[in-house]
Amino acid sequence: MSMMDAFSSTYKEARAKFLAAAYNAGGNCVEYVEPGKGVHGEPLAMDVVRVGPVDSQHMLMITSGCHGVEGYAGSAAQIMALRDSALIKRLQTKRVALLLVHALNPYGFSYSRRVTAEHVDLNRNIVDFSRALPANADYRDMHPLLLPEMWPPAPDNLRAIELAIKNHGFRRFQEMVTGGQYEFPDGLFYGGNAPTWSHLTFLAVLRRVPLSVRKAAWIDLHTGLGACGVGERIFTGGGSSDAESVARQWWGEITQTENETAVSTKLTGQLGGLVRGELAERLVTSITLEFGTTAPVEVLHALRADAWAYRAETDAKQWRTQAAIAMKDAFLIDSPVWKEGVIEQSMATIEAAVKGLENYPTAA
Repeated sequence: MSMMDAFSSTYKEARAKFLAAAYNAGGNCVEYVEPGKGVHGEPLAMDVVRVGPVDSQHMLMITSGCHGVEGYAGSAAQIMALRDSALIKRLQTKRVALLLVHALNPYGFSYSRRVTAEHVDLNRNIVDFSRALPANADYRDMHPLLLPEMWPPAPDNLRAIELAIKNHGFRRFQEMVTGGQYEFPDGLFYGGNAPTWSHLTFLAVLRRVPLSVRKAAWIDLHTGLGACGVGERIFTGGGSSDAESVARQWWGEITQTENETAVSTKLTGQLGGLVRGELAERLVTSITLEFGTTAPVEVLHALRADAWAYRAETDAKQWRTQAAIAMKDAFLIDSPVWKEGVIEQSMATIEAAVKGLENYPTAA
């Protein structure tokens, strides 16, 4: 099958392809069903597939769909990995297990939204909700501008956003808007007031990783930031001080939010906190593989349209349909060149991680 065939037009189609590929690869699958139905009435589920030796001490985890609509690309990469017979055979002979978590946020995937059913950004939801939640005065100031009273926004609103970007500089503007906020449930990048279904379910998945797995690595697949078609490897930590050097050995050039070399800025409540907390010293290293799509302002406009549509009191269905189209266009480029690039870069990243785990000492 071709690279193009790994991509899907709906979550329902993506899930069917993923499960079929998992079956053909001899994978063991566990489904975690999310309450509610998808946009076409389909069941929603976080599907977890394990391929490779049952007693393997080394494991590579690959996750997709943390931000729902971004799952179109991530799912395709996971499907291609499962369809790669040489890779599957190599896992068996080299004693490395592959754990694929498909659609961390199935609701967002199905409805072409970035947020969960709770209207929460899953990658801002990993905080201690028993304590006072982080304040974000920067976002508070921007909220009325980002979600105006009317939609489409008036020319004055668009000019005001352009002026804010000019005055602050784009990276500072990005920090102010995307860092995570816990004050406006209808706003952008809202981290929630409690753990989401996806948060709790992924936590359960992590806690089922057998203790026989001594060393693990993690690749989290995303889209929406960076140059179109470029897969940036953003270092997200590990359980030891050499995690960064390991990442560089395996993947070569990596970027980091801490030193401002990454397309992403520093964020609050990231999913990596959950993974590091559960796998601890077993986590050798981890990265986010982020594929660029379109201009940042276009992505922001789609996010604004989506948030506005779900708080609309009139013509909500019309606004939501339009927003879903805009969101999909912002996070998935419908071009063979872009899609092939996603698959090629994803597979190269996966193969490098498998090779790294093959050669990584278990007792280290």
